[in-house]
Amino acid sequence: MTGEQTGAAVECQACDDSGWWPHWCDGLHAMCGRRRAHLPHDYVVECRCRPMNRTYQERERKARRVA
Repeated sequence: MTGEQTGAAVECQACDDSGWWPHWCDGLHAMCGRRRAHLPHDYVVECRCRPMNRTYQERERKARRVA
């Protein structure tokens, strides 16, 4: 459940506090890092907010305790 779904404030609009920044690749211009032409697709990269996003950090702490 995202911050917007629960009514809580979202710290990072780019990743919705997930730590993953979504992108779209058209398959032609190597946006995702692949060098050859390929089919269009979605992909994610680590969001730059991770080191300072309190919501993301708390989720990571909880996940480490469970693991």
